[in-house]
Amino acid sequence: MPALPDSAIAPSSLPRTILNDIGVAFRDALGFYLAPLSFGPEDRTRTAAGLGAVGVVMAMDEPLNSLLISHPDQGFMHEPLEWAQEWGKLRTMQYASVGVYLGGLLAGKNDIRVTGRLMGEALMLAGAPAITLQYGLGRSRPSSGDGAFKYNFFEWSNEFQSLPSGHATVAFAISTVLAKQIDRVWASVPLYAFAGLTALSMTWGNEHWPSDVLIGSALGYLAGSFVVSEDNKRAAGGMGSGGAEDNFNRFDIGFGAGGVSLKYHF
Repeated sequence: MPALPDSAIAPSSLPRTILNDIGVAFRDALGFYLAPLSFGPEDRTRTAAGLGAVGVVMAMDEPLNSLLISHPDQGFMHEPLEWAQEWGKLRTMQYASVGVYLGGLLAGKNDIRVTGRLMGEALMLAGAPAITLQYGLGRSRPSSGDGAFKYNFFEWSNEFQSLPSGHATVAFAISTVLAKQIDRVWASVPLYAFAGLTALSMTWGNEHWPSDVLIGSALGYLAGSFVVSEDNKRAAGGMGSGGAEDNFNRFDIGFGAGGVSLKYHF
């Protein structure tokens, strides 16, 4: 990640910094969700290959699930899998993202602030399609006993929100952002290991089918990779990363007799 110069942010500039970050996040969201419209042949090939892999795993969900839950208990894996589940809890990671963002904002550490923003962006970008699929498809969880191919469309009960795994989505979104931002092997290995343990805990505990975890992990990874890539492009193109040094050139804020006016320039 290109380093941003750290600089103390004057209290009067804090609202502008936050507004600028919101604008950057909004633009990233548009880019993420509209990206399929500009897919080229290579992108379509990779997407088809990914969907094919998901289809293969889905067809094998029931035997794979039987294999994973055949253990009498979690044994020595019990505590690591319990800890890993925290890494995939949405509320926990939302608080972590806000904490990192505010810490960097108040300390004038732009790299830290931007990392917090990217963590929040990845959670939102991956979370929206994940929640839509969960409620829209209403796939039965393995523990329900209904089998891997029982769908209760537009079902609001937690028992029918198996696809995709929300824990896997959250874990890989956060781990991907942090791994790519830190960009060191000593950080990437444990971060992806935590995410992998989180995904494993969901199948090991009979809460999700293997394909649920695969799809959730892919969503999280794609969202995390996308927001970091977009931020690097802005930095490489001289557009800044939403940092204080940008002087908020995309936002115009005015105060006058008519109140507050706000304009955002894409």
